[in-house]
Amino acid sequence: MLKLITMKKGLISNLKEISQKIEKGQIGIFPSKNGYMLIGKNQPEIATKIRETKEKTNIKPLVEVLLDLKFDKPFYKFYKKLPKQKKQLVKYFKGSEIVFANKDHGYTFARNPYEKILLAFLKKPFYASSANITGKGTSWKIENISKKLKKRVDFIFDVGQLPKQKDFTVLELKKLKLYRKGKYEDLIKELVKLKK
Repeated sequence: MLKLITMKKGLISNLKEISQKIEKGQIGIFPSKNGYMLIGKNQPEIATKIRETKEKTNIKPLVEVLLDLKFDKPFYKFYKKLPKQKKQLVKYFKGSEIVFANKDHGYTFARNPYEKILLAFLKKPFYASSANITGKGTSWKIENISKKLKKRVDFIFDVGQLPKQKDFTVLELKKLKLYRKGKYEDLIKELVKLKK
């Protein structure tokens, strides 16, 4: 049964409840700095569930949301092997609207209190993808999310209208290739030139 969670209960109580739902394998709609997201436990079966909910047929990996550099062992292992220039890029943009990609994964860092507190409860990353049917636009308030998608999730955390932002910048770290330009395109290009 779908559960609508609002701020009436209190932020900490809400996020603790959401962490428990995620641990049980539930997926839901959650606020981020880039609109409302579909989130769930970082397990393969949950990734499949999120893709099916979004009608996302391609096999690209979902983004994992991290609290800090050492929060996820596979990411930290990947990060430690990067050359100095690329490590600096991660440090510069950690906490910004950017996804760091490699061949198999996408990673970003918590950017708002909701994400940070939820991660503190979970003690592990969670998967996130925009709360829309694939091909549709970003939703900045719950009312704009399709009824079809809302019927497919286990919970909705509604904090009202979110401030609109530009899309994530998606940077593939090994080749320093921009998969999605976003708001940091020019700055990243300039930093790459400076560090070569």
